[in-house]
Amino acid sequence: MSELLILARDYLAEVEGCLDLFESKFGRRDIIKAWREGTLEREGLLNETIGYQIHGRGCQVEFADHDVEFDFMDWDGAVGFDAWKILAYAQQFPERYPKLTSNAHVEQELQLCIETGAIKAVFPHARYYQLVSSWH
Repeated sequence: MSELLILARDYLAEVEGCLDLFESKFGRRDIIKAWREGTLEREGLLNETIGYQIHGRGCQVEFADHDVEFDFMDWDGAVGFDAWKILAYAQQFPERYPKLTSNAHVEQELQLCIETGAIKAVFPHARYYQLVSSWH
């Protein structure tokens, strides 16, 4: 399995963990919708040590040793990834993802994974991607 697929799988698992924290604290995973409805503050704490900040289409969750930033593809909370966000995640863990240290490397690996069918673009001309279910 390519390093990018491992990174994407790890990143999406971490995002899922963040959404679980929101659901546990607020009873919702549709964070942007809840924020726009006024039922969720723009920033706050998910527990005593984990903070969050909502922005535009997404959210940044701040752990003591790393951050996870993600965007939603729709109002219901579907999550994908883009090159910039998985690069930012990988750069926090260079020992785990030593080959994915630059945007050029990530973009190149993304293209290879798209060509092999492991990753698909979510929208035409979009920068958001999802893992193809057979590669999870």
